[in-house]
Amino acid sequence: MDASPVAFRGLGFKPHERVRVSVYAGERAAKRVAAGARGGFVVRFAGLDPNACAGFGAVAVGNQGSRASFKRAPGMCPAP
Repeated sequence: MDASPVAFRGLGFKPHERVRVSVYAGERAAKRVAAGARGGFVVRFAGLDPNACAGFGAVAVGNQGSRASFKRAPGMCPAP
């Protein structure tokens, strides 16, 4: 969703589902969030650098079985 700070938007989760979002962008970070009434959430990670050309990925796993992931392979640099 955004790179400063790193932000992810999750959609299609179950309403009020508790979700653990794990990110790797040169270092690892994780946060827990709750989806809203329509199954969406936004989570931000300050201090991570997704603009490096290293690999970058995130996984969101809900406590009711929902799952989503994002991956950018090493060398796939974002556009300036």
